Amino acid sequence: MLNGNNADMQVISMTMNYIDHGLVPRALGAIAAARGLPPQAFVAFVQSQSATAQNPAYAGFFRWLGNPGKQTLSIGIKPDQPMPLMQVVATLGNLASMPELAKQIGLSVQAH
Repeated sequence: MLNGNNADMQVISMTMNYIDHGLVPRALGAIAAARGLPPQAFVAFVQSQSATAQNPAYAGFFRWLGNPGKQTLSIGIKPDQPMPLMQVVATLGNLASMPELAKQIGLSVQAH
């Protein structure tokens, strides 16, 4: 938990690994149902986004979404200069509307 003493922690690099045990297909199925689509059609749409993604990190994520149980998703953040953790968190929250921020925080996504 961050408090006043460590709220200005600097991020040099961070890595998170995620192994899916069924949550992602259930979530994608729920999203598809809410949109009135068959789950397979929605997954195909999501995977097609990897071809048009302008950032390689997004492309890797969209490809992984099509088959999450078979691979580990590794998300890395390595800004050019150390960056306050709270700025990294704020940047992550704005990636959908401002994808150029991915480069600012050195975002990488790999499936392996």
